[in-house]
Amino acid sequence: MDFVQNFPMLSIILSFISVVICSLVPRKVGRYYTMIVNVIVCAMGVTMIIYTAQHGSFNYSMGHFPAPYDNEIRIGILEAILASLFPIIIMLSILGGMDSLEKDVNEKKERFIYVLLNLVQVAIIAMIYTNDVFTAYVFLEISTLASIGLVMIKDKGHTIAAAMRYMIFNLVGSGLFLIGNVLLYATTGYLSMEYIKVALEALQAAGGHQPIITLTFALITLGLGIKSGLFPFYFWMPDTYGEATTTSSCVVSGIISKGYIILLFKYMYRTFGLDLIVSTHMPTILFVLGVLGMIFGSFSAISQKKLNKMVAFSSAAQIGYIYMGLGMGGYGLVAAIFQVICHAIMKPLLFVSSASLIKTAHGKEDFVSLRGVGRKNVVAGVTFTIGALSMVGFPVFAGFVMKFLFVEASVAPTLPKWQMILAVVALVVSTLLNTLYYIRTVMTIFRPKANNERSTRAWPPFSATLSMAGFALLNFAIGTSTAFVDVLEQGLHLLG
Repeated sequence: MDFVQNFPMLSIILSFISVVICSLVPRKVGRYYTMIVNVIVCAMGVTMIIYTAQHGSFNYSMGHFPAPYDNEIRIGILEAILASLFPIIIMLSILGGMDSLEKDVNEKKERFIYVLLNLVQVAIIAMIYTNDVFTAYVFLEISTLASIGLVMIKDKGHTIAAAMRYMIFNLVGSGLFLIGNVLLYATTGYLSMEYIKVALEALQAAGGHQPIITLTFALITLGLGIKSGLFPFYFWMPDTYGEATTTSSCVVSGIISKGYIILLFKYMYRTFGLDLIVSTHMPTILFVLGVLGMIFGSFSAISQKKLNKMVAFSSAAQIGYIYMGLGMGGYGLVAAIFQVICHAIMKPLLFVSSASLIKTAHGKEDFVSLRGVGRKNVVAGVTFTIGALSMVGFPVFAGFVMKFLFVEASVAPTLPKWQMILAVVALVVSTLLNTLYYIRTVMTIFRPKANNERSTRAWPPFSATLSMAGFALLNFAIGTSTAFVDVLEQGLHLLG
């Protein structure tokens, strides 16, 4: 075995060790140590991109017994891309929220946020690489507990209430996911995703097992859907994202919710298989719920009077795009995984920019008070505009490519006519609604005040400026890369 094949496992172990270290060292040491670990884990992920592009995917066993009895991870080009991108997003989220942490979190407790962020990194990388359902469940629960802690660390009345609501929804989702996995193990006798897939295909060929297969996949999908914000279970989003400190909002919205969706991708491709999933009729349900999420999430965002709540509610609409793509199948799956990556970048950019604009407005979040703040805080105003234009689907940004991919998927000849029509209508309506509330917000933050008050320049901290610039550059890089979509399509094809 080549030494670099140990990198995925080493990245998990390094992040685990960092959890212990950050619990013992002072907060500033923990902060910079965590960011250094983020860079190292990202570098390992980039190495895996190069290695899998040259040598193909491979499995890595973490026990003395062969599959299907041990724990196993699987490394392919798609997993490597995600495992290299997410640590950088966590690092940029730390930079973007450093200023808010001093205000929102007690100095004695700040080191614990770095403990939780390293736990998140452990969980996300393990869920990306996992090739067995036991590992999937264990790290899903670690991710759940860490995310609840990230929300609660602000330790304010509204934040505690939001964290409790978030915890209840997540525990319900975890319970359904666990029941689905128990049924899966009871039906097949295996924990390895590859062995489960072979067993399920044999059961379906034998006949008479379709109800239990459908029930199992439905429970797993419903559990992960609740945890990631699928319509109509997205009502925990505005308070969770809007009330948490900036770093927590970025990580929970950009990373943790995507981890659950990536896990669903792995179940669809490697555990059940796309052909078997079609027989459960679950893709049709996901398609309808995704469309409803796109529309109702946008209407909810329009009705908000505060900037953070508007950005939070827009997540429901963006998650709806992902589930619509999952329900479309075919090229819709490529569009869905591209949207996972886009949203993981765009949402933290909007939260960091919003926090800087709100600080410029002396902590006021309502749109009346935010009028003209983009003229004072030009950096945050410009980066918020970049995020908003990407959400709308403006060319050269990642959101444009995402919506173009969904349009391509919508007109595929294999898609039923009613789905084709509904998908196109949903894309048009959702884009118009996105334009309405995001462009309205951009116009508000750059509109001069009624009393012609002279704007005094307000510059965000250097760390926040680095964060916003990093997210904006990632957005632009993905939006202008012609090869990125081809690599994702190849990675999804090899995932199965």
